This record gives sequence, C-alpha cells and structure tokens, in this order.
Amino acid sequence: MEDSTPFENSSNPDLNIDTVLSNRLEELKQKFSERFTISIYALKAVHNNVPDELKERLMQIREKGNGQCMILIPYNVEGVHWTGILLKFKTEKQIELIQFLDPVENSKFHPEKILNQLATIYPNTACLRWRPIKKHSDPRQSKNLTIENLLKAAEEVQFTNVQNKTGMSHSYDRTFDDSNASSSLNEEDGSNSTLTTSVTIENLKNLYNDFHSMPHCSERSIINLLYLFSLKLIGRVIVSDNSILIPDQIETEIAEQLTYLKERLKIEELQSIEMRDLVKTCLINVKDENWQVALITMRKLFNQISPLNMQELFRLIEKFDDASHLIKEKDIILFLGETGSGKSTTIHFLAGSQMKHEKVNGLDHIIPINVRNPYLKKITTSSFTQSETRYITPVPVNVGGHTDGDIILCDTPGFENNYGAEVDIANGICIIRVVKECKSVKPVVIISNKSIGDRCHSMKKLVQVIVGLIPGIQDNIKTISYIFTKFPDSQKKAIHTYLNDIKEKLNEEMSNIGFMIFLKDMLQKARKSIRVLDPINDQPEEVLNELVESPTISYPNEVFQYFITEKSKAIVQEQIRKILLSVMSATKRYECPFVQYKLDQLKRLNNLLEFDYIEQIYNDCIRYISQHISEEYQNGTSKFNYCLINQTILRIDDIEQYRTYVDHAKLTDILRSNYLGKEVIHSSAFIQYLNQQIDIIVKSLHEKDIDDLSTKNSLDKIKLVAIYFPDIDSKYKNACQIFSNKHEFIVKSFNKSMLQKNIADIIRYIIKLNDACTILENHLDREYMTRKYEEIKIYFLQYLHELVEKLSHRLSQENYENEIIESLEECTRIFDTTINIATLQSNILTKDINQIYEDF
Repeated sequence: MEDSTPFENSSNPDLNIDTVLSNRLEELKQKFSERFTISIYALKAVHNNVPDELKERLMQIREKGNGQCMILIPYNVEGVHWTGILLKFKTEKQIELIQFLDPVENSKFHPEKILNQLATIYPNTACLRWRPIKKHSDPRQSKNLTIENLLKAAEEVQFTNVQNKTGMSHSYDRTFDDSNASSSLNEEDGSNSTLTTSVTIENLKNLYNDFHSMPHCSERSIINLLYLFSLKLIGRVIVSDNSILIPDQIETEIAEQLTYLKERLKIEELQSIEMRDLVKTCLINVKDENWQVALITMRKLFNQISPLNMQELFRLIEKFDDASHLIKEKDIILFLGETGSGKSTTIHFLAGSQMKHEKVNGLDHIIPINVRNPYLKKITTSSFTQSETRYITPVPVNVGGHTDGDIILCDTPGFENNYGAEVDIANGICIIRVVKECKSVKPVVIISNKSIGDRCHSMKKLVQVIVGLIPGIQDNIKTISYIFTKFPDSQKKAIHTYLNDIKEKLNEEMSNIGFMIFLKDMLQKARKSIRVLDPINDQPEEVLNELVESPTISYPNEVFQYFITEKSKAIVQEQIRKILLSVMSATKRYECPFVQYKLDQLKRLNNLLEFDYIEQIYNDCIRYISQHISEEYQNGTSKFNYCLINQTILRIDDIEQYRTYVDHAKLTDILRSNYLGKEVIHSSAFIQYLNQQIDIIVKSLHEKDIDDLSTKNSLDKIKLVAIYFPDIDSKYKNACQIFSNKHEFIVKSFNKSMLQKNIADIIRYIIKLNDACTILENHLDREYMTRKYEEIKIYFLQYLHELVEKLSHRLSQENYENEIIESLEECTRIFDTTINIATLQSNILTKDINQIYEDF
C-alpha cells in the first residue's frame, strides 16, 4: 500500500500535516515495534469542501486490497478546523472500527456525511465509536491536536489488538488463580483441586462486600455469581466466617441470578454477540455443574463490562495506609525490578532470613526458612514468574551504627505484572505517595539473568517505568544501585562483558535516552564492583551496609512523580468510556442510585489519577445528566400544558404521566445536590410550574359565570390535579369558593330583581341557578344549590300566581275601570315576557307558567 497514490507525499497546501503525521507515525512504529501487529498507514489529507475526495481515496484503498490494516486520515472541516478519522479494516471489504476524533470543543461538525460515504463503499461498516481525546476551544490548535490524537488512537487500537490475541488478565481472575492453576483453567477441562485451594476467605469476603455495596445492575449480578460459583468450588464447610452470608440453596440462587443477569443485560443494552455467547456458555456449564469453567466464563463477562475492577483498585489503595505510617520520614531502600527478578527473596536475605535451595517442578528455587523478622510474614516468594507482591511492603531492619536507627526495606510489585492494571495503578500512585513522605530513598534495581538474557527487552520496560517514576533520572543516576540475581557461577564474572557486548550491538535502543543512561551507568558501576547476589552464601550485613553507605535521594518529594504504564492507561480509558455509556444509559432509565455509584467511582478515580481525560468524561457525564433533566422538564411541562389548556377533558393518564416526570425528577435531586449543582432544575420546579398554570386557570375563572360550561371543564381539571398533587387542593378550594360567592350573588340579585319586578333578569337568574346545579354539582353543595333553585323558582311562580289571583278578583267586578284595564295589560305583558324568555333560553319554567296563564 505504501506505493499507492493516496499515501504519496506531494507539494500541496497540506504538506505540513501530511509530512508531520507520516514522520511521527514512523517514529511510533520504531519505538513500539512489538505492539504494531497490523499494518498502519497515514492517508493524505481529505477536505470536506472537495466533493467525493474521501470516497475516491477509499476506493483506491479497496482496489489495492491490503487485508487487515489501520488507516489514519487528517480531515479538514473548514478553514483551520482539522479533525481526524481512524479506520481499522478487518478485511479489505469490511471496516471493523471507526473513530472520529474532533479536537475542537463545542464543534458543530457532524460525521453523517463521512459515514454515508463509507457506507456506500463498505456496506458492513461498523458503528462510529467515541473515545476521549485532547480538545481545545481554538480551532487553530486543531491541526497539532489532530496529529496527536490520531497517533494516540492508533497506538491504543494496536495495543487492544495485541490484548485480543493474547487475552487480557483481570483482577477477579487473579483473585482466584495461582501459577499452577492458570494453565488448567485456560484449558477449561482440568481438575479444580488447585483452584479450590486458591479461593480464599479473603477473596470471598471481597466479592461478597463488592456486590453488597453496589446498586442493582448487571455488574452486581456478575460479582454475585462469581461469589456463588466460588462457594461451589471451595465448599460450604470451609467457610465459617460470620461476615458473609451463604445461601441455603446455592443452586437456586445461581439460577435466579442468571435469569436476572439476562434481564439486566437487556435493560442496560449490553447485548453484544460475545456477551450473549458467554451467558449461554455459562448456563450450559451450570447445568453440567462445571463450576470451574462457569467461573472462568463469568470472569470473562465481567471483563467485558468492567475492564478495570474499580472495587479492587480502591481496596488496594486503602492497603497503602498500613505502609505509610511505617516509612513516613524514614530512610528507606526501595527495591525495583520486574516480576520474578528476586526482589522478595533479596529482602528476606537482607532482613536475616535463613535461605535454602529447593526443587520446585524440577527447577531450582531459593526459599526463606527460619524467618526471624515479623514484618517478613507478608513477603512471599515464588519459583514462577507470578507476582507474589501486590503492594508496597515495608520491612524495618537494624543496621547498627551506620544510621541513627532502623532503615526500611521496601518490597514492590513489578509494574505490568500478572496482577494487572489494578495493582499497577495502585502501586504507580500509592508507592510514590508513600515514598514522597520519606526522609531519604535509596533505589535498588534488581536485575535477573532473564532480564538481560532476552536482549534487555525486560530491562528496557523496567527502565521505562523507573524513568517515569524519576523523570530527572540523569540527575539522580548516581543514587541507583544494581543487584544481579539468578546468575549461575559460570556467568557471574562475565556480566560486565555481556552488558558491554549488548551495548555494542544496540540499534534502535540508541535513541532511548533513559535506557542508554541506565546501561552506561550500569556498565560503569559493574566495571568497578558488581554485586551478584548469592542468598545462600553471601553475608547480608555486608550487602546491606554497602547499600546504606551509597548515595541516596535526599528530597524524594521533589524527585519522584506518579507513573502508570501505557498498558494500564489504555485500560483506564476503556473503563471510563464504559462508565460514560453506562451513566448515559442509566440516566435514561432514571436508575439514579446506579448513576450516583458510577459518578462516585469516576470522581474517586479522577482524584486519584488526575488525568485530564477522566475529568473530561466526568464533566461529560454531568453535562449529559443535566441536559437530560432539562429536556425532561421541557417535555413534561410542555405536554402537560397542552393537556391542561387545549384539551377539553384532562385524563387521568395525563396526570399520571406528569406525575411520572415529577417522580423521575425527585430521583435526580440527590444527584443535583451532590454533583450537578443548584443551576440544574430541581424536582420542585415541576410543582412550581403546575402551581403557576393552575393560578392562571383560577384567575380566568373570575371572569366566568356559574352557568358557563367551560367553568365545569376548568374546575374538573383543577379537582383532578388536586387529587394527585395535594399542594393544589387549596387552589381548588379557592376556585370553588369563587363560584360559591358567585352563586350567592345570583341569589341576592334575583331577590333584588323581584323587588324591581325586572322579569328579564328574574328569568335569567332562575335559569343560571338551574344550570349551575349541573355545572357545579361536583364542586359545590348540590343539595344546597338545588334547594335554593327550587326556592326562588317557587317564589317567582308564587308571585305570578298571586298576580293572577288579584287580577282575577278585580275582573270579577262588574265595572272595569281604567286601572283594572291597565293591570290586565301589565299582567299580560309579564306573562308574554316570561313565556318568551323562558321558551327562548330554557324550558324549565314553560310548563308551570303556561298552566298559570291558562288558569288565568
């Protein structure tokens, strides 16, 4: 592919980014040649404003056909705004991974156009994946950031590719495995006797406490199953600790947890093909009672969900408190070396333990016997390259008159050891945290025969760690001592010659400044006096005094800095990516205890590591939750406002939906107080909004009559809301009082009109009071309203009846005077008006009035 057109350099306006990216990529390949297991190429810059430029380049790549590879593409959005695209090809026709790396904060550019072009050429295009990257608010910085982000992403994808081939270890794997068990476990068909002995009470306690401290989620269910499977392996009779609870029916509990796990994985949208296959495999193993393989399978599933065991990491960090008080403001000798180099054996020797040879699996091994120093009980040794030390372990020893008192020997685990990222991170942070508080530090590098026997590959990794711990290595190189271990007698005198021979044959290592400083210093000191340790025959006092009298780092607080290996950083990045996705998913489900749990983890991890991208993800989580709460408020109030104002009838479903919004908001209040801040909407805002809308309705009721049909609709709505929201009850009562007052006013107005004989008003008031009995029947006292209506109706009819009687009496007289005639005309007018108005507006009086009229 290197000779294809898209990868050739040319004199174009983007020569700078093309050239710099290409050169930096070559440097990266040389530096980490062992990591780059697939081919990787930098494509020439593509421009958003050039139609089909990306499509044409991709067609050329496909036609070339390079199988599995990785492509880095600088992409010019517009002007000075650059971004990056990473494509990982599974085959020449299938893209396995897409990463879009936009380094501009609050960028408005979206990758839909790019994805559409990819999809036309590669129908089976993978989904776009997010990853944390460096960002800047100034687009002018985007070109350099794009180069950095592309190279960083390429390195991590390459590393992930190596992990997928070799298998990534995990803390819970390490919790149960020992060196003998590992091979049989991987084969998944060996005896479980070795594994059973390695499942300790401490392991069970950790698992039990971990899942009990978590809210309900798939991760909790998996840890619970790990606990139950471990119980099946270790046996109930062995466990006698009262701090953990053992179910009476473990198999029943396992079945219930597996069912629950499948449901949770579906709810949490964790249903990749690999996860589903692991669950199916586990179900089969449980059915066959193959607890060992079931345990292994469940660990793999845990690793899929949580690459970094956060509980184990925090637990390890807490253990450093035990060491810190022992070495604070003390002189210490800090032993550094790869796993299996012999650090623990060396400390046993220096602290006075008697040592002897022993055959383990046909191999020579030196073990301590007659251990006198009580602090050495925590220092264990192994014949395998399996780390026995998981955290810094101080061992005070007395060195006589050479110091003012004791000196502390500090055993450390090997970085990137077989205990994984949790131990690596805990030590990279906490060892330095503890060491910074010491009075002085004497670094001692333990170099085994294997370390230089593999052309110093292991030693180069160790030097990289030490340079990370001590950035100013050149200024402090004189304080470092070297102890060579596990060299046969025939090779001891040739170590200097062998190291010098390695130095002469180095090629790419010559550019590794830190490594060359170490190698030259080692050669120089080995030329004068080389210390090859023989724990059986050497005198510990002699070696110890030699170390004590050599130069030390007098101001460790200024010299040492926190360090985490690149491998562990990649695991941390993947873990926080998964935390972000889980927080987003749980936020949509309003599983706030789970969100809080994950935010606590993220916050604690950020405080521990102080990586910019962790803080970035934490802030992204906060922004997402805040935005989600705001959108829920807008949606909830908007929908309810429509129902309240525009719908004729407010349904119970409408109220319950709004109530759900309120309940969801109440769940987030704890997040608001602990993480989100006061500017984020509180659940009370829903109630406040509801009160405001009801106030508007109540205010409008002042203008409505008691016989207005819309009055019934408004009061019905307020009454229904008050049933679900008690705070509204007082407003409902106020609204009812308004119409109670209006009703009384109509009654009084009727009486006034009767005195004035205003027939039109009288009829109108009677009709209003009649209609009010129906409209207000569910809100005012219906019996009272009906009684009042009947009273005024009878009163009016009685008035008419009396009017007719009086007139009839006068008409019975023989002489009709003008007054009688006028009274007759007035009575006729009253009846006509009454009948006309009653007939027009309502028929409630028509029958009674007609009867009186006919009698007349």
